[in-house]
Amino acid sequence: MYRHRCREARYLKRGERMRDFVFGYNDGAVTTMAILTALASSSVVHGNIVILGALASIIGSSVSLAFSDYISVKSQIEILKSFGKNRKLSRHEKDEAQDIMGELDHPGKIATNTSMSFALAGFVALSPFFFLEGNWALVASIVVTFASVFAAGMVRARYTHGDSLKSGAEMMAIAAAALLVSFFVGTYGLAQLGVIV
Repeated sequence: MYRHRCREARYLKRGERMRDFVFGYNDGAVTTMAILTALASSSVVHGNIVILGALASIIGSSVSLAFSDYISVKSQIEILKSFGKNRKLSRHEKDEAQDIMGELDHPGKIATNTSMSFALAGFVALSPFFFLEGNWALVASIVVTFASVFAAGMVRARYTHGDSLKSGAEMMAIAAAALLVSFFVGTYGLAQLGVIV
């Protein structure tokens, strides 16, 4: 029974870490590509402005994501703790809440995992802009980002025992949808609003 419980706890922790990695990586790739595409496909074509905008987004968003993740997991733990003070719950329900709380990773660990995954994906998307310019940089960034998102989906499938091609394609489709929206915003939306001439 004890061995089974330990194995179950390990699987739950591994599932949490994979969830945080997938969430952070996909969000980092999508958010950074959205910024890069909107800037690079508009009249703001100076490489330094694109890099600066993307860097600000990666750093600001990863820090914000870390704090948001930390406070949300901490809130979940506090809710579970409050169950112990609820007289309406049975002993069994209180024990279950205690078990769940014990199986959760520390909020700081979860926040770090998510934000680091976000930053990693963001820097992967941005990296071609340090070596190339204009449309070449954007095309290379799209290729590199899609390849890395697809690879992240395949890694996810190893842990979920799902179809690796389907998992990779699913994550790529989300990135592609964000890319299309940001392209139209950058090309048409900002110009129509008079934000960028």
